[in-house]
Amino acid sequence: MDTPKANETLGPLGITTALGGVVQQAISKPLSDNYEKVFSDGSYGFRPNRSCHDSIERAVEYVNDGYEWIIDIDIEQFFCKVNHDKLNR
Repeated sequence: MDTPKANETLGPLGITTALGGVVQQAISKPLSDNYEKVFSDGSYGFRPNRSCHDSIERAVEYVNDGYEWIIDIDIEQFFCKVNHDKLNR
């Protein structure tokens, strides 16, 4: 069982959340630099320098251009729910 130390909490792996945040930031920038190059211009979720307001503005532009459908896809827990037998084929 995880035991919190003075003013620190432990995550499920027993790593302090402060240390986990530092590690996350250290690897986030290099990964982001690589993956930003290949992401769709229409992607707004969890992207640097993009917000939900930006996505709404883009959606309004699409509607004004005559598009009738706007699709929002969230793959949260996709890999928990997907049929893994079909993925392994």
